[in-house]
Amino acid sequence: MASVKITLLDVVADAAKRTLHFFDANNSEPSSEEYSSSDSDDSNIDAHGRARSERQIHKEVFGIKDFVEMAGAAYSDLSMAAHFPSIVKKSQLIKNVKERSAMYKKPNIGTDTEVHVCLLKDGSLAFTFRGTELSWQDWSSFIADAATDMMVEQIPMKLYNASHTPIYHSPQQVKAHKGFQLAFRDVTETSRPNENLQRVAEGLGADTPSVRRVICIGHSLGGALATLCAHWCRYVAYPKAEIWCVTIGSPRVGNRAFAKDFHKNVVNKGRSYRLVNKDDVIPNIPRFDLISHGRNVYKHVRGLIHFNEKKPHTITLKRGGRRHPILSYARSLKDHSAHSYKDSLHRMLNRFPHLHHHTAHLPHPHRGILSI
Repeated sequence: MASVKITLLDVVADAAKRTLHFFDANNSEPSSEEYSSSDSDDSNIDAHGRARSERQIHKEVFGIKDFVEMAGAAYSDLSMAAHFPSIVKKSQLIKNVKERSAMYKKPNIGTDTEVHVCLLKDGSLAFTFRGTELSWQDWSSFIADAATDMMVEQIPMKLYNASHTPIYHSPQQVKAHKGFQLAFRDVTETSRPNENLQRVAEGLGADTPSVRRVICIGHSLGGALATLCAHWCRYVAYPKAEIWCVTIGSPRVGNRAFAKDFHKNVVNKGRSYRLVNKDDVIPNIPRFDLISHGRNVYKHVRGLIHFNEKKPHTITLKRGGRRHPILSYARSLKDHSAHSYKDSLHRMLNRFPHLHHHTAHLPHPHRGILSI
């Protein structure tokens, strides 16, 4: 059984290597210094426009520690309330949805979106999306997730809610990954009360007009879906709520206009956290829309926090995406695992052990900086 999993990792690693080498050979990606200006990031600026110290960054990361761990726990069918009894009041897993989006015009190849809907004890909502599952026991999910990942065409966003008619159309210049959009539709277009995100949340006791904060969480493909979910929360389901987005190992989701819209209109300032672990290869893809012959470039959303592989007990803030060095791609996939992210998180937090003696809590909506 273990040998099968290694084979799957090798397949994905080889595909990533070929993709990155193709891009490098065609000079589609400038050097890391040049790239930083085109994929700029203001991660070192807090909600008040001040430069953050390393200590402050550690405090903020400690404040979202549970959400980072929830991203990894999403792969379990066990209730999030059982995993995190101190912060989660109720939760429900949306899985095996009845109406899946068909891909490549093949009815037998569809998406496979799975998400834990959580009502937190402070009244906030958390949507925690699973990523690509590399498991022999769930081979069909791997095929569906891989097909979703590879549909890299950029198209304008259409957002749904319990209707086959879109409720929101983005401006034409705001475009996102087609496969990710199809996967996200699985849990928004449907009107089934046990499959639609908002209806499941209401079933847990979250009165829609009263929801004041929503945290969108995910690892890998789940991180991409969480980023789209933040848009859906702002423009469709919870327009007056405070929106957070916490992703680990997320690929790029949309173009420059998408990233600009994300920070200008979607997430509250300083509430985008995009974690990258060591030499994780997945945040480096996709780079551009192959359908457009490279004209439509992908751009990361802001909020990057990088767990530095050179100094395992620290973190560094880097501007924009990370250019992948020439190294073992198997190692890069190991760095991509949710377990590796959790390990790096705890090693980093041990730099300031006194933080563990404080109780982390979410700030009251609209009151600014994270409190610990």
